[in-house]
Amino acid sequence: MGADEVLAGAVLVRPALPADRLAVAFLLASAGRGPEDAPSLGRCIAVVPGPPEFVVGYGGWWQVRPGKFRIELLVARPWRRRGAGSRLLHHVASRARDAGAVTLQARAGSEDAPSLGFLLARGFVETMRMHRQVLQVADADLSGHGRLVAWLAGRGIVLAPLADELARWPDCWEEYCRLFNVARQGWPDPDPDPGPGPVAALAPAEFRRRYQTAEGQYRPGAAAGFLAVRAGRYVGFTGALGTGVDPAFRRQGIATALKYRAVLSAREHGVATLSSSTGNAAMLRANKRLGFRLISTEVRLVRTVGRR
Repeated sequence: MGADEVLAGAVLVRPALPADRLAVAFLLASAGRGPEDAPSLGRCIAVVPGPPEFVVGYGGWWQVRPGKFRIELLVARPWRRRGAGSRLLHHVASRARDAGAVTLQARAGSEDAPSLGFLLARGFVETMRMHRQVLQVADADLSGHGRLVAWLAGRGIVLAPLADELARWPDCWEEYCRLFNVARQGWPDPDPDPGPGPVAALAPAEFRRRYQTAEGQYRPGAAAGFLAVRAGRYVGFTGALGTGVDPAFRRQGIATALKYRAVLSAREHGVATLSSSTGNAAMLRANKRLGFRLISTEVRLVRTVGRR
């Protein structure tokens, strides 16, 4: 038995090898996931030794930010409550700590009481909840929202498509990035740093790269970008990286107006459904006013495993 193997009764935990790809894919598929969803930094599997060897669990770990790691655990249903999950977690936590992890973040559906109980019993603490909402575009309730757009325009705040801003001002990415950095201060963070302090700002080039990468994951028209503009400055946005408003301009309906404009655009492009994920109570309310309905809630939990 090598240093990377942990024996627990009938279950062996070891690093995942290329030859395990098909077995891992089957296990992931049993949970409704594709193999492309698996993280790339570290992977391990729980097996019942053979021959033939039988894969009963999967674990993964990867870095999100310096010192902050995400983990993934999955155990085949017949093998739950038999020690495989605990051994996988021990292996994953140890290897992530060796790779520089200070905290581990895990996620589970709010309806998944066994997984939540497993994590809470092993030192994980809930930090936030992310709510997924879906809108049937044809059923969207858009009554009255046009008046909100007109009211904002009367206050000097107009809504502009990102495409128009790019055509008018190719360097608008710098101003968009400035707004994004300002607007995300105070956003819920599943693995927050201790104590007060600003969120690390993105540089314009990195912001543009992230936006365009995220945009490429959507169907055409499903993530159309819009900006709220006042006196040449951006004060709100919606698009591939979500929706946000400059704190100095909140509580004026800007986020609702931007989402309204995005729904209209989706209709124009023949998009049938829109989805939104948010941990922000105000954004949940804004989406609900447009007809979005809650589909699922994901609980995010964190455990400290190293020193800062």
